[in-house]
Amino acid sequence: MHDSLLHMLRALLKEMDYVQSQGAGYYSCSPFAKRFNKLAAEAARPASLAVSVTGLHSTKGKIIACLWRDKAGFPSCAKSKTAQRITLPVSGATMQLNFPDLTPGRYAVTVEHDEDGDGKMGRNFIGMPTEGVGASNNPGGMPGFEKSLVTVGAGSAIMVRIKYLFG
Repeated sequence: MHDSLLHMLRALLKEMDYVQSQGAGYYSCSPFAKRFNKLAAEAARPASLAVSVTGLHSTKGKIIACLWRDKAGFPSCAKSKTAQRITLPVSGATMQLNFPDLTPGRYAVTVEHDEDGDGKMGRNFIGMPTEGVGASNNPGGMPGFEKSLVTVGAGSAIMVRIKYLFG
């Protein structure tokens, strides 16, 4: 959304330059100035991301959601020093959470259903998750950072579907 606002602002400035080059005075540029101010105010609003987590198969434990700006440690919340983390007790098959006051840009989201409540992802003997997992864009298989990126602007919303590999 942020990129589209910048594109619209640039187009508006070009229109204003054209009108001015045709000899138009201050008053004929006034509508352009009003549009510019409105777009500039929209571009300045902080971004946020509402996440709807679906597919939780029990109300045990908690969900651990991480918001990633870079791929260091992705997709393991426990291995990241930079991802924003939200932890909430599970209260139903669908949960809502929000990452407010973000810089507009591209982010990835991972969600873990920590059913046993120990604060870490349960894994089997070969390292596969034994608890529910999900990522933005709901990619199949091992979620890659690039495949999970979403564009975040003011009022953005996504859905992350939790998958259970072993039941």
